[in-house]
Amino acid sequence: MYKASIIYNNRILKIDSRFSEAYSNLGTTYKAMAQECQNKNKVIDGNHPNGKSSGDDQEDSAKYLEYAEECYRTAIKIRPKYWDASINLAILVSSQGRWKEAIEVYQTIESLMENDYPENARMDHLKMDPNQPHGFINEIVPDMIEHLLQDPYVTSQLTGGNNRMDNDILFVISLAKIEDNRKKFVELQKLAKEQEAQAQGQSTSTSSTPNSTHSKRSGESDNTNNNGNINGISGSSNHNNSHHHHRRHHRENNSFTNEKRCDLYFAKGNLYYALNNFESAKLEYFKGLITIGVDLIELMNSAKNGTLPTPTINPQKVLAALRYHSQNPESSPYNHSSSSILQTLAKIYQDVHLPSVAVAFYYLSLKMYPTANTCNNLGILLSSQRLEESIHWYELGLNLDPNHVHLYTNLGSALKDRGMVTEGIQCYQQAIRIQPDFFIALANLANVYKDMGKVEDAIELYCRALKVKPDFIEAFCNYVNSLLFVCNWRDRNENLHKISSIVDKQLMETKDQVPKGVPTVLPFHTFTYSSLTAQQIREISHRNADRVLWNVIASDWFPGFPRSILDKYSLRSNNVLSTTITSTASATVNGNGHYPYPYPIPPLPEPHIRIGYLSSDFNNHPLAHLMQSVFGMHDRRRFQVYCYSLSPSDQSQYRHTIERGADYFVDMNNWSIKDIVERIALVDKIHVLVNLNGYTKGGKNEIFAARPCPIQIATMGFAGTMGAGNIDREYDPSPDYNEYTNGSEGPKISEEEEDPDLDWFDRLPDRWMDYLVGDEISCPPDTVISEPLSHDMKSVADREIRNDPLQNAKMFTESIVYMPQSFFVNDHRQGFREENDPEIEDILETDPNRLQLVDMNIKAATNEKNFERFSGDLLEEDYLTMDEKIRWRREQLKRVKMRHELFPNLKEDTVIYANFNQLYKIDPLIFNTWLNILKRMKNSILWLLRFPPSGENNLRQYARNYAGDEVASRVIFTDVAPKHMHIYRGRIADIFLDTVECNAHTTAADILWSGTPIITYPKYQFKMCSRVAASVAYATGAWNERDLKYSYHTVPCTAIGPFSEKAQSKNDPNLLGHEMVVGSYKEYEDRAVELGMSMTWTSRNITTWTKEYTHAFINHQINKPDDQMTLIQNIFNHLSIHQQNQNHNTNLNHPNHPNQNPNPNPNQNQNQMMANGVNSINNNNNNNNNNNNSQNPQNPQNPNTFSMINLYKKNVLSITQNPSTGPQLEILLPQGSLVALRRKLFLTRDQMPLFHTARWVAQLEYAVTEMMKRWENGYKKLCQREKQQVPRPSSLIDNSYPPIDKPEDRTLSRSIWVPEEVQAIDLRYDNYYMPNQN
Repeated sequence: MYKASIIYNNRILKIDSRFSEAYSNLGTTYKAMAQECQNKNKVIDGNHPNGKSSGDDQEDSAKYLEYAEECYRTAIKIRPKYWDASINLAILVSSQGRWKEAIEVYQTIESLMENDYPENARMDHLKMDPNQPHGFINEIVPDMIEHLLQDPYVTSQLTGGNNRMDNDILFVISLAKIEDNRKKFVELQKLAKEQEAQAQGQSTSTSSTPNSTHSKRSGESDNTNNNGNINGISGSSNHNNSHHHHRRHHRENNSFTNEKRCDLYFAKGNLYYALNNFESAKLEYFKGLITIGVDLIELMNSAKNGTLPTPTINPQKVLAALRYHSQNPESSPYNHSSSSILQTLAKIYQDVHLPSVAVAFYYLSLKMYPTANTCNNLGILLSSQRLEESIHWYELGLNLDPNHVHLYTNLGSALKDRGMVTEGIQCYQQAIRIQPDFFIALANLANVYKDMGKVEDAIELYCRALKVKPDFIEAFCNYVNSLLFVCNWRDRNENLHKISSIVDKQLMETKDQVPKGVPTVLPFHTFTYSSLTAQQIREISHRNADRVLWNVIASDWFPGFPRSILDKYSLRSNNVLSTTITSTASATVNGNGHYPYPYPIPPLPEPHIRIGYLSSDFNNHPLAHLMQSVFGMHDRRRFQVYCYSLSPSDQSQYRHTIERGADYFVDMNNWSIKDIVERIALVDKIHVLVNLNGYTKGGKNEIFAARPCPIQIATMGFAGTMGAGNIDREYDPSPDYNEYTNGSEGPKISEEEEDPDLDWFDRLPDRWMDYLVGDEISCPPDTVISEPLSHDMKSVADREIRNDPLQNAKMFTESIVYMPQSFFVNDHRQGFREENDPEIEDILETDPNRLQLVDMNIKAATNEKNFERFSGDLLEEDYLTMDEKIRWRREQLKRVKMRHELFPNLKEDTVIYANFNQLYKIDPLIFNTWLNILKRMKNSILWLLRFPPSGENNLRQYARNYAGDEVASRVIFTDVAPKHMHIYRGRIADIFLDTVECNAHTTAADILWSGTPIITYPKYQFKMCSRVAASVAYATGAWNERDLKYSYHTVPCTAIGPFSEKAQSKNDPNLLGHEMVVGSYKEYEDRAVELGMSMTWTSRNITTWTKEYTHAFINHQINKPDDQMTLIQNIFNHLSIHQQNQNHNTNLNHPNHPNQNPNPNPNQNQNQMMANGVNSINNNNNNNNNNNNSQNPQNPQNPNTFSMINLYKKNVLSITQNPSTGPQLEILLPQGSLVALRRKLFLTRDQMPLFHTARWVAQLEYAVTEMMKRWENGYKKLCQREKQQVPRPSSLIDNSYPPIDKPEDRTLSRSIWVPEEVQAIDLRYDNYYMPNQN
């Protein structure tokens, strides 16, 4: 057949060598022959054992393509306006990847065809030009744009703020105007032809070819075959740019019909898209859509304000339309390729972060020709704001294509976000069943498993995903995070450095986007990634803040930020958040009367400041454990307290306490962002809103980005900057970059600059977090962007931070509220007072008056040398008050009892080092340090938690490899205990060893409340999360003069300070914090060993501590040794009764207890210890020691299931014969400097600043009041400048609080230092919350 075509066409050319159709037909024949050779090669490739193809066929194919191209070019040379030859030539060269040549072919034929039209009716001379003010130009009519902008209709269509959107709207209007001119011209030509035909008495001609002088040649067709079909290079999914069959009431007979124009424009657009020239692609797509009658102006109008457009179609209508068009195929004026072009345009807008326009294009695409891909893409865009609608589109897509793995995966994510986790997992699994190597579904399922604690399963799925797609960044980052979560440190350094490189690349590549790109690494994960620099960590939070703001401004409910009458947006540069963003959705210039706020300003306090706390953690959560009493402690004379819960009630005591403490508690679990914002701003009219989530799970930072309140604060939820404030420098990862260069004095105010108060308001649209509550240890002033550098920082040589690339940056975008002690509030004083041990209370004398008589008698009968032997107290404890002695005796007995309850086979002289953090906080450097401590301390163990259980074996194996089997055998794991038990058993440890990259936070407060000292190393100047434990440790008070009598002295830590003049109390050399905070890993190890070695164990006489003794002494019943032996026997009788009662109660609760056994064996319960099956160190050393709770019938929450009588059997409690005093009841107890520190921490915990919740609340109130005073003064000045109404003055200006800073000290900083003198205003809180002091 091919040979016949060649023969006949060559014969034609012999007759007429300029017969262009013959050349075009030859080109088509040779192209078909080339395709046949290529198909033959594919068959050979599949059948050949080595997968090799025929070289001859490949050569033939190339030769035929050369012939085809030569024939097409000859045809075009003979007849330049030959449509078929030009289009086929363009398709041929584009199929070879010669896309630019194909575009030139299309442009040539387009210009030739357009020559028949006047200048104002031609689209071919519209060109994209980024150097032009509006991004494009008409090369023939250069003043066209200026004329359009003089048209009121045109200007009314523009946004007036978003240049990118306005340029596109102007471009669409220009095209529509040209198309309208073209139609008018065609109609005039048509009318002229009709009139001419009538005048000549001839039949009417429908030809509308303008200025045409040639007649149609034989073989020339109006319709083309696959014109514009660029297979395999379309940027839009499932493109099929086949021949268009558009229906029109008036079809042109010109060879450049609307159908051909549309095909040409779409083909050119696809080529530009393949070349990543998206602006030119967009131009061609617009031309094609306008040619076929799509009203792009209306479409742009629906989305130009930056909010998601109202749905113009829904899944039910789509299904109905599909059924109708399947039965009536001629009813639709559009086809699949038009719909695909709309998808591509939507993707272009989606990629440049204009989701509202993208959604509008997707809706129209679904109207034209619905596909599963369109449903998927639309669902993705809607998922963040219209979750339910996105789910409906996903479901429709699966109706159209039941095997679409992307739809199953995205539906799974949407269902998970809705709370339907099980259903979401099923969707992921179905996607994997359809396509086992679908890496996105694998990674998403892994994410769910990781969140569920099934970390090992998650790691396996991440590995599968990465095997398919090694450059899958999201999966890699989550994979590394999962490995760290279970302390699997294989390739750890390499992985962390790779993550640092990924962050650098993502930050640099997306810094020019609006909004800027968000790195894959989450802000919370930066806490433990040691490879990240300060700049990277800050910028990760900053980019997330940028995206949060974008999410709000791109929403369809946000009213927008009003502009200043000075148009401040155009005057500022290098703002923290993209100025383009805030100006995109801005209202008209100061149109609402409350610039710069999007919502009305609440009435100023008279007298109450309305403070709102927003959190998803008002349940059984560490945040609620710490803050449950805070809300009820506010001074109701000056504050009204609102608590907004983003999660449903779990009916816990913590939830109920918070609900009772707030004046108004609002459950907003199922509320939309819009409803929450409007309730806070318009109904409750909150003055100060507090963010208790930050970048943690469950937080909704979009609420703060919408600016419902004048002042917004972050505290407690996230130990780092939110990044939602002003940064004046772009991210620069170069090694020689130094943020302290040219500006080390900080942001001083020049004469040209305006009032800093006004600047604070003008910058507000770019800042949605004003303050962060901190202290000078957790947030050193030198790391705060708006703070001037201290004197110590001005010299490069004085501070390591200046030379350390990991630390060379300022961090905090917020102003800081500097609390005088620690920013870390807690509720231990009110909420975690454990009940006394009945057994100990039964034998221990707790009447101070009775004990005073005994004490006086002992002192009268002894001297300093034998005082300790008679009294059982250390000489250094004699200065204690009688109440303190009782509490300390009780604590020592309770501790030794619990120690053997948890570790029954542990030698008494063993030092217990402990860490109760989640295992992801442990890294090799600190774990090596801990193992080094065990090497040096042969009589020590390291107590860790199975948190999670899957991390235990990894740490054990690492310990064996690093330190050997013997040291590894002394690493002990127990299960995680409930909160009260966790705090209760914290006293068992001798020293808490903190993690360095990310400290213990809540756990540090827990452990100090139990009296156990900590050792912490605040390694990083800029990482708040690595300085929290130091902040907590330095809020524990100081040694007093009585303590110093026994030579307790400390050395200040080199990693803390220098402190400002307002925090000089931190330099007190007697602070307990100096004992617990170190400046290096070496110092950390040495301090732990030093304190451990200070401990010695001696038998102490506790006979005189007992009720039996004081009773006998007061009643003169101790006259001879036999009398003392009798009272000791009575003590043992009490202990035996307690043991029998405990065993009986325990066995009655045992599920296997036989009812016929009323007299349980008193020894039966000896090895049934609390703490979830930790029966012996040897058991813990076994790799198979994950004991099931069902094997230990005891309830680990019951602390009284171990009797002190067991201590006698273990020789910890003993009866000795003293020559002077006769029989004595003695117990082994430790002493030394570590014990002295423990005693000080325990006995002063009710007085130390760390646990004084009411004082913390009063200090926060002081700061909030100062914020409001500053705000009010500044806002008055702003109102005068903006010519808007000044609000009525508040009652704050004349209150008792003095100004915090001197006017001459003011810079752009608005940080607040709270004086130490601020105390709890109403002491009734102390009385109410402290019924006893155990």
